[in-house]
Amino acid sequence: AAMPVAGSWELVAALQVPAGIGRGVLTTVLLSLALRVGAPGEQATAMGAYQAIYAVGMFAGPAVSGPVAEQWGIGAVFYLSAAVTLGGLALAYARPRAFRSSREVAADSRGRVPLHR
Repeated sequence: AAMPVAGSWELVAALQVPAGIGRGVLTTVLLSLALRVGAPGEQATAMGAYQAIYAVGMFAGPAVSGPVAEQWGIGAVFYLSAAVTLGGLALAYARPRAFRSSREVAADSRGRVPLHR
């Protein structure tokens, strides 16, 4: 959301540092979580499903961004991206217990997710 108001290329570069670190951490965490949801024999399937969903996003992002930028300008693309990211954060934070693995729910009756296996 800060990109459209960055007044110089130095500020844009500085904003890219935490963004890049965040993407790197997020990718690692999401890959790990994708592998945790399946039984050991189903981890390749879980990884394939993760990659397929990721590919949909890699296609949809530019496909949506082009028309948005054409209609409302490049700033709107950054604001839309920020809104989608915040929406994903809200969904991840509020995920229902039904979507948690049975191991996570059984580990703690109060719904706390264990930090390690």
